Amino acid sequence: MIEISEPSLSHREFPGPILVLAPPGTGKTHQLGLRIKYLLEEGVASPEEIAVITFTTAAARGMREKLRDPKIGLPPEALPGILSTMHSLGYAILLSNPSAAGISSECEVLSEDALRSVLLRDAEQIAGFNAGEWKAVKECRQSGACDRDLALPKCRVCQEYVELLRKCARIDYDDQLLLACQVLTENADVLAEWQAKTKHLLVDEYQDINQAQFELIRLLSLKQREGLFVVGDDDQSIFSFRGGSPQFIRQFEDSFGPEVKIGRLQKSWRCPKHIMIGARAVVTKFYSGSMWKPEPVFDDEPGAAQKILFHELPSEEWEANKVAKIAEEKIRKHTVIAIIPNRLYFPLLRRALLRHHLSYTYRVLPSSDGLIRIARLADWLENPKDSAVLRYVLDLVVKNHDELVRTIANSSEGITEKRRLATQRIAGLWSRVNMDSSLYDALRDAAQHDGFLRQLAEDCLERMQRLLDEQGGSRHGLARFLGDCGTLLAPGKTPGGVISEVRGWESEIAATQHGTSSGPVGIYNLPSSKGLEADIVLVVGVTEGIVPEVDGDIEEQARLFYVAATRARRELHLFSARKRAASTTFLKESYQLNPSRFVEAIPDDCKEVLRVYARRR
Repeated sequence: MIEISEPSLSHREFPGPILVLAPPGTGKTHQLGLRIKYLLEEGVASPEEIAVITFTTAAARGMREKLRDPKIGLPPEALPGILSTMHSLGYAILLSNPSAAGISSECEVLSEDALRSVLLRDAEQIAGFNAGEWKAVKECRQSGACDRDLALPKCRVCQEYVELLRKCARIDYDDQLLLACQVLTENADVLAEWQAKTKHLLVDEYQDINQAQFELIRLLSLKQREGLFVVGDDDQSIFSFRGGSPQFIRQFEDSFGPEVKIGRLQKSWRCPKHIMIGARAVVTKFYSGSMWKPEPVFDDEPGAAQKILFHELPSEEWEANKVAKIAEEKIRKHTVIAIIPNRLYFPLLRRALLRHHLSYTYRVLPSSDGLIRIARLADWLENPKDSAVLRYVLDLVVKNHDELVRTIANSSEGITEKRRLATQRIAGLWSRVNMDSSLYDALRDAAQHDGFLRQLAEDCLERMQRLLDEQGGSRHGLARFLGDCGTLLAPGKTPGGVISEVRGWESEIAATQHGTSSGPVGIYNLPSSKGLEADIVLVVGVTEGIVPEVDGDIEEQARLFYVAATRARRELHLFSARKRAASTTFLKESYQLNPSRFVEAIPDDCKEVLRVYARRR
């Protein structure tokens, strides 16, 4: 391993492989941009030989804008031939060689979790298991680790699941990587084709890759590792639920050889001193495997002396109101984001913001189950041959149409057992499905000899088709349509539930589109704060048992806090409430909560503690 002595010039080092360790706000995106500019200006590579891989589509858009920025100044014709996410790159590999992947050129990606889960449960039934093996398959595929050992139950379920996907002319989100790696491994000509397009492979957020993503990088850089340039920070690895692990960045030298060069960025361009030092103290204390980085250096900026403000408040209502009050004070001159542990903390904060006449944006919308169910029914009515969508609709019918389910044989059985039998019978239809016959064809064929399936086809699905054909443009058909939707899909358990969802959407639209002349307050869950920055950052729920969670991996929890805290450009406010609703915390005692151990780990000279106590009557 070779240390790059001047990290600011790491983009000029050649050949690679090169790892640039980039703590928050040290300019990793700028380094990637300078690397591309260097490769082009020095004649090392043409645009068609450069590939830039980002973690999200938003990051890919940001990179494209960064390359056009005057500081980099690349003309459109000089932009890299590939600038996309890892999954998009995998999908492009598959579409360019569908026969090698064993898929149709018209294969679509099944990304909706509800549809995927239904197919996984069917695969479990077909494979002869009924013990939750489908969940193990889901986790395994999501992590990018595929054993392919048919002696294992989960692998047999996975095999059936893949077969169902193909019958639906689908691949799922994880297939984009798993299949791409398989194609590159088994087809030398395809590998050579894509290696020519990725001769210089630049990877952003390397600390967040999973096993399949690592394998894709390894294959593309095989025998041309001098072009590999990755940036990342193991202290910011927070996506273990998707198989991401800091082990890949920590083992970079083991993976790519002793000629690896490592640069370490030091200057913090984003966070003021107290915020960066305070957040770093937390991750250093609780994450024992952290790779060495030099002490950060800072410019003397206005507001650099601002300490981290920790607000300890009597209750969650006080907390939400305090967050809204600070946001109201700051939003006219600064960008403001609030970071919450999860969506359960959103309703209270939302109400407080609206009381202060503040608009907001929140990427996780109110309940959308009902509207999504009707939308999926509409998808099937437009295309009855879509087997994946039909299977989801049938699952809804079995879960909600009790009168139909009770017609299942063995009338002495309870409704739960009848639903299981109904699901089993529907799953059995897949044996009749092939490239020439859809699930609907199989259902109609089997309905000739099965009373339950006949009612399912005629009294449910075809009735909806006839209704729309005959009265789809009539006001009189609306009552029947809504009635059938209520029976078949249950888009809300009660009329009140439906009204509540509609009001939720109405409020969401009003809050995100209207409000004050100042910008909206951005609200994000902890993991989704990655990649953001704002002048003022407000972190809710910095309480023991919440941040960090009771049973969470303390090292990843510390890294998650580090990521959230270092979004701040000027001020960082942390909040803790001594009392919360148990339905939010899921803790045994939610009325004597203590500040997070993470707050205690922040040096005293980097924080200011503000405690508020409720007056006793």
